[in-house]
Amino acid sequence: MAKDITKAKPSRIKNRTLRKILRNRNFMVGFCLLMILIIMTLVSFFWTPYDPNELDLMSRKLRPTPIAQWSTAENVHIAGTDDVGRDILSRIMVSGQKAFQIGLSCVGMAMVFGVTLALFAAYFGGWVDNLIMRLTDAFKSIPSLMFAMMMAGVFGKGTRTTIIAITMILIPQFTRMTRANVLKIREREYIQWTTLIGMNKLRVMFLHILPNVLSVIIVTASLAFSEAVLTEASLSYLGLGVQPPDASWGSLLNAAQALFTIYPYMAIWPGMMVTIAVLGFNVMGDGLSELLNAKVSKEA
Repeated sequence: MAKDITKAKPSRIKNRTLRKILRNRNFMVGFCLLMILIIMTLVSFFWTPYDPNELDLMSRKLRPTPIAQWSTAENVHIAGTDDVGRDILSRIMVSGQKAFQIGLSCVGMAMVFGVTLALFAAYFGGWVDNLIMRLTDAFKSIPSLMFAMMMAGVFGKGTRTTIIAITMILIPQFTRMTRANVLKIREREYIQWTTLIGMNKLRVMFLHILPNVLSVIIVTASLAFSEAVLTEASLSYLGLGVQPPDASWGSLLNAAQALFTIYPYMAIWPGMMVTIAVLGFNVMGDGLSELLNAKVSKEA
């Protein structure tokens, strides 16, 4: 009997954790919003209604096809077409690839550099901490969009420059949040004991301190992803990010701007995608913060 009870405990813990996740409204709402975008993006790798870059001047500025005509119309364009006849739904789906590609690249690199700097700053302290944090404060004081525009002006337009610029914008966010938590963990008794017994400092940082700040890093990454998507869309809207013929939600908004009063659907769809992405990551980040008990300030 005792053996059966022991076996049942892990399943009860899993069920309790699952119920906790399902009851967290912020996490579930954010997760569902993001799943819409993720599924749409994954499908776009294999299929889109039309070629996203194919011009069809005979189908210019077609309004979205009504649902009742989907089965009877010859050319069905669920989201309509743009001013050169390209299918907007196809371009929106493909744009998700760029958004997630840039978001994952920027957040991943910013996490590696930011967390490493935070570990060194908080654990060693002294002039190392002062130097790293002063550089972090200097980068943080520059408006993110202005810094990204400056980078694009110096190194040229394009996806590569966009990734580098956004990565540098996000590094201070990871550094500040991770450092604040490492400072607290550094004072715990078991960390003090590792110093007394002469354990290698790098081993202490990456094997004993880092695992204890993972919850904060995960929440910060979720919030940083929304900033990356929004900044990429802003740069592409200004013509400094993703370059034609590649599609981006920001560039689609730019192309629709002049025709917004007559053909508002051209701007509504890409604008909706940016809103869903930013809202989804922010709301899910709040939910993760509640689930992991990790306090993360969006202003940091």
